[in-house]
Amino acid sequence: MSHEDMEKIIEKLEKKKSKKEAVLEVGSVLDLLPSFYVEMKNSPVSVDIPEGFRASFSSLLVNEDNLGGLRSYVGKCSNYAERGRLDGFEAACWMRSVLQLLDDEFMDWDSVAPTSVEVTFHEDLEDIDEIIKDVSDEAPPVRSADVPDWVPDGHWWWSSPVRQDMSEEEKRTRIEYDHLDGVYDG
Repeated sequence: MSHEDMEKIIEKLEKKKSKKEAVLEVGSVLDLLPSFYVEMKNSPVSVDIPEGFRASFSSLLVNEDNLGGLRSYVGKCSNYAERGRLDGFEAACWMRSVLQLLDDEFMDWDSVAPTSVEVTFHEDLEDIDEIIKDVSDEAPPVRSADVPDWVPDGHWWWSSPVRQDMSEEEKRTRIEYDHLDGVYDG
């Protein structure tokens, strides 16, 4: 992650915004984390995120203007996980991996007050993990070729569906259930 990229992220998080803007802005920042992670991982020299950036990023992400955006992203991940037996599983896995990268690589929880934000964040991740486990009995599998190459090996949720042998037809039927049942979503 270049110094320029870090500055852009900090600027986005520093900007005063409405609650609706915070949801969009924080979501866009979080969606950038995988590309920054890949950049760090693929660097020919060992690259660490500067502590100053991590501390600023962390405190800005959980401040009054941005915390709602973070909570919205976590809530969306949970909603996708709830729909995991149908069309939400892959999106839930993507967002859950982004949240894990956030926690493992980008957050400096020690620089953030209050600690209740961290506790709530980790409780929410545990809840999402439980939902993913619950829906894994019927969730459409994510084929290994469809798992993003940036996903670390420890992100178990991508391979958690019990029915790894689900046919493409059954998988498509589950994912496109609203179209096939004639449900109008508009």
